[in-house]
Amino acid sequence: MVVLVAGSAISPDDLHAAHRVVPLDVLTVAVRACGPEDLGARRRIGGMTVVDVPTLAELPRAMRVIR
Repeated sequence: MVVLVAGSAISPDDLHAAHRVVPLDVLTVAVRACGPEDLGARRRIGGMTVVDVPTLAELPRAMRVIR
């Protein structure tokens, strides 16, 4: 498993580019810190799950929803 951790300024294209260098048989997840004014979200970019977390306190819950 690879977990990419990024701030809110990273673009979906940059996340996808980082995902492309990971071997195909490795589960890849991206966690973006989106800021407390934003709602958390989960989506797919290519074959990777991207989870936006508004605060660090939301990180455990966000990681539980990744399957």
